[in-house]
Amino acid sequence: MPENEQPKSTSDIQWEQISEILPERDDVKLPDDGGDIESELVHGTLGQNMRGAPKLSDVQTIDKRLFPDLGRPWLNNMLVSRVFPDLYNDLFDIIVKGLLMENTDMTLEEAVCTAEVALSIPIDGEGRIDAIAVLGSPQATAESDKNKGLGII
Repeated sequence: MPENEQPKSTSDIQWEQISEILPERDDVKLPDDGGDIESELVHGTLGQNMRGAPKLSDVQTIDKRLFPDLGRPWLNNMLVSRVFPDLYNDLFDIIVKGLLMENTDMTLEEAVCTAEVALSIPIDGEGRIDAIAVLGSPQATAESDKNKGLGII
């Protein structure tokens, strides 16, 4: 050992052991991520890009909670329609029977829950009211911010 070199401490020896670069492992298969997200987002419509976006905006999150995907376009359309109370029971029966006839794998409980969600939101027209409130909130805030500086005469 040269005169000016100090003996290595145990921590230095441990660091050298764990900091060594090992050859790349070839026994591990990395999952395929299905393509580059950025390249997919550049092409397509705004709706397609929003569905493929890794993070949801606040409006998208609220939209998904207010209007869940019920698996059928006509059921999803009902969420923003209006169902009058005197038609509720008849529509409920029709929807449950239709779902059970279309899907032999669907249980009665699933059909009842799906029909209940599809009818409970539009019974008071809440679907449309909620959508207008969510979409109108940023516009109303911008309008009030614009008018704050103006004096009312």
